[in-house]
Formats: sequence, structure tokens, C-alpha cells
Amino acid sequence: MTVVPVTERNVDSVREFLLLHERFCVQLCALFRKSHDFFYAVTGDEASGEKDVILCVFYLNKALHFCFDAAPVWSNDAGGGSRLRPSVSELRNTGFQTAFRPFIEKEEIKCISGEKSGCELLRRIAADCGKIPFQVNSYEYLVLEKAPHCAASEPLSGGDEIRFCSGNDAGALCALQRMYLQEEVAPRGKRISDADAMLSVQGILKSQLTAAVFSDGEPAAKANTNAIGWNYVQLGGIYTHPVFRRNGFAGTLVYTLCSRIFRSQKKICLFVKDGNEAARSLYRKTGFCTAGAYEISYYR
Repeated sequence: MTVVPVTERNVDSVREFLLLHERFCVQLCALFRKSHDFFYAVTGDEASGEKDVILCVFYLNKALHFCFDAAPVWSNDAGGGSRLRPSVSELRNTGFQTAFRPFIEKEEIKCISGEKSGCELLRRIAADCGKIPFQVNSYEYLVLEKAPHCAASEPLSGGDEIRFCSGNDAGALCALQRMYLQEEVAPRGKRISDADAMLSVQGILKSQLTAAVFSDGEPAAKANTNAIGWNYVQLGGIYTHPVFRRNGFAGTLVYTLCSRIFRSQKKICLFVKDGNEAARSLYRKTGFCTAGAYEISYYR
């Protein structure tokens, strides 16, 4: 196998590959739409009968995002989960590890993020290079490919309103963003400062769709997109201030955002951390179906 950077010569083939697998790698597709820098393609060889066939596309710039051609066969039944084609597990015994190892060895890696079986393979290669994660977070991957339902049991009260936010709302949303990052995103031991949160929320408001519930003028809950692909949009940053929980704000926000996105004829995906049954139930009521398992591995 061969690892080659994405250039004008192969960019169309890489785009076709990502479009074919977009459902599994929306974040990767969103990065590719912005820039082709730090993107690589892993291609087969003559011995395998797959010369120049793209087997994997990855982005590596401290964060490692990836998509394998041998992607999971997703299941949308009530049980959810994913089943791997045989060729995925076979990558462990092919030239893929030999081709990929130099990138793991020489590049600084802060996190590996993607479908669970792929993360396990890449984490094994990193471990062989002496790089061991200090934390691994597991998530359920959910998709919504039909009109959403409102999961909130009651409508908003008279003092509550939903706003689609702009850059002028960064100050108002900063505290919510800091709490969200601290509770849901930051690896163990990392403290999120107000400056970190402000930088994050300003970036989101500049490039993503954000909605918030204001209760008597105070920001109570928020949600936003965090990756926009060609045909799929990824939601994230869904958070309700502890004081305002159990008022249906999150369900109303998710429904509002999904309805806006669905009108643009895009499908929607999101992640829910393993064990977060309240969020999982809300998303199921909105119409999301389990589509697979994802992981994020954090490195120092």
C-alpha cells in the first residue's frame, strides 16, 4: 500500500471517495470542503489487485480523522450497532500498518477520532510506536434521514424564546459554552477558561448555525452545527444550563435546528456519549436512529 498527499492529480478521486462514505465521516468531509491541506490517501498495490484504488482517506494535523473504504455496514434497527465487512479486519494483516506507521511515528498526535474499529486499528499502530492514549471516549453515532419530531413535552412558556444567533451573541453564550466544553469535551485534567470558551463560541458563530433558548432574557440552552458536509450536517454543542434543565429546552432546540437543516434537504448526524441515556432518549424521540460506534482517543 502507498500513502500519497492529496493534490490536483487525485483530488477528484478523493472527493468521490468521501462523497460515497460521507455518512460515516461528516467531520472529515467538512474539513475537506474547506481545504485539502493535511489530507492523504492510502491506495492499494498491484499485489492486492487494487493498484491506485483508494482504501482510506485521512487528515492529520495534530488531530487524526479518517475514513476507510471497508466501512461498517450500518444497522438502523432498534438494536443499532455496526457490522464490519471482512476486509476491515484484514487491514490489520496487510501492508496498511507498514504504510501508515511513519506518519504515526513522526507527527504529533493529540487525538484520533472516528469509527470505532478504525480507531482501534490506529490506536494499535500508535501503541507500537510508543504512543498510548491517556483517555478514550466512546460514543453512539446517530443519524436522522427523515423529518424530525419534537421531543419536548410542552411548548415554551411566555418568557422563553428561541433565537438563531450571530456573532453579537458570543458574550451571552460564552458561559454556556465553557460549561459544555468542560463537561462534555475536555479530556480529564484540562480546565476550560473563559478565554478558551470565547474563542470557541466565536468560531462557531462565524461558520456554523447556532440556536439558543433565552429565558427572561438569560441564555438557558444552546445547540449548533459543528460540521457541514455535502449532504450531511453534524450537530453538537447541545447543552442546557443546570438551572434550566427538565424544561424541554434541549428537545425544542434540537427539533428547531433539525427542521431548519432538513428544509435544506440535508441529512443530520450527531454523537451521544456512552451512558448518557437522557440524551439518547431525546434524540430517539426526535427521530434519530443508531448508526454505529465512534471513539476519540486523547494523547499528550
